[in-house]
Amino acid sequence: MGDFDTKEVVYIKKPNGEKVPVNRYFHEYKTEKGSEFREITKEQYDELLKKRIDTQERKITGHIASDIVDKMFDEGERVWEQMLGTKWKPDYDDEQYEKHKDEYLSYDYRKVWWALMRSVRKDESCDDQLKTLEKSVAECEPLMTELSRWGVYHAIANQDEELLEKHPELQDVYDKAKIVRDWAEEQYNQATVKFNGIAKELNAIEDKDTRILSRDSIIKEIENTSNPK
Repeated sequence: MGDFDTKEVVYIKKPNGEKVPVNRYFHEYKTEKGSEFREITKEQYDELLKKRIDTQERKITGHIASDIVDKMFDEGERVWEQMLGTKWKPDYDDEQYEKHKDEYLSYDYRKVWWALMRSVRKDESCDDQLKTLEKSVAECEPLMTELSRWGVYHAIANQDEELLEKHPELQDVYDKAKIVRDWAEEQYNQATVKFNGIAKELNAIEDKDTRILSRDSIIKEIENTSNPK
């Protein structure tokens, strides 16, 4: 048994049906000539196994959770655009925009907003909710077979009642996804408050170049933090 580049040989089966225990472990290493499997210890095998490719259940859970956060922050991008108004870009005036392009770009806080989103996606405080959702996904046989596709994940993330009416067996997955959604909404609200404070701080800087440097510094600070609180 194994997982692509890491394998466990449990036993060898003889022609007469007898199973001879082996219990040896191998990992594929790249070489100048290509690659080759080399024997490793049980401890090395266990460590590599922790890093193996995600299970289908985990992938589906990840898609649903990412869809929840992404959609929430997609809609939230309008927050900073509305707040900045014509500081970001004048309405219906391309000529004026080109003339003052550098000034307008110095007010582009999109990167700040998306840094906050990435910070939410890295936040580990949702691990318990995700594990609960993953368990429900694993126990929902239709989701693991004929329903495993992007449209279904998107519908679950958005609590689409139409899909649930067709497949009531998804109810528990919906309920657990709602818990993740509630968590994401709370994080989104906290990120919005933080963004508003950052925007106010940056707007107070009159010099364009200083504003850009300050903005980039704030982005790095956010990216080095696991939680936007």
